[in-house]
Amino acid sequence: DAFNRTNFAGPARNPRTGETEGGWWRVDLGPNKSLRCDYYAARRNGELEGQPRCWVLEGSADGEGWWTLRRHCGDDALATPGVWGAWPVPPPGNGRSCRYLRVRLTENTGIDGEVSGWRLRLSNLEFYGVLSTRKS
Repeated sequence: DAFNRTNFAGPARNPRTGETEGGWWRVDLGPNKSLRCDYYAARRNGELEGQPRCWVLEGSADGEGWWTLRRHCGDDALATPGVWGAWPVPPPGNGRSCRYLRVRLTENTGIDGEVSGWRLRLSNLEFYGVLSTRKS
């Protein structure tokens, strides 16, 4: 059931700007849950090319408006295929509860800006923090 609320996409062309945007993974915790994320982990998939180095972790209450929980630029933690990386979510990001969490690539990982370089090559995501459940 929870897997049905995990989406990934990319790359995509922004219809307003015409620019190619990075791929992303999004997790929906469901209509009655939210997470105050304190820490998260990601595992790079097994492909040799496409090391993600620049991305953002974002949160949302409604899946439309997003805020940045943590920004990475030049991060080499996922340099090796199949490796795990884990990071704390610093204030102020860790003080907000989110129904949706999204990891979005912010820099092309390919050679000469090729479109496939906008794919976010992950195999797993884990989020840690305080989970709240609201009675419906």
